[in-house]
Amino acid sequence: MERLQRLSKGAMLPTDLDKVRKVFNTAVSQTWFDENEYSKEGFAAQLIALFHCGIVRSEQLTKIGLLLALNEFSRDMSSIQRSKLKAAYEFSRPSGAAT
Repeated sequence: MERLQRLSKGAMLPTDLDKVRKVFNTAVSQTWFDENEYSKEGFAAQLIALFHCGIVRSEQLTKIGLLLALNEFSRDMSSIQRSKLKAAYEFSRPSGAAT
């Protein structure tokens, strides 16, 4: 997935990127996951950060990643959390990028 490759800045091996991709795809396919692009972007960035912090075993990454997604990126997140995610997403986008 291009999003994960871009956010990892080319610093992950393809096999490692596949581990992160599987967790990402599992979480975003859940009915409770917020389907906005800013939520997907934020979740992807945090999954990569978890991996870089040493959560590299597939089972651990899946469990922690799904808990993270449920806690931080669910459809029923607070309006304050939603505003923060949206602002971070807008700030991180390159200038001139299409909305």
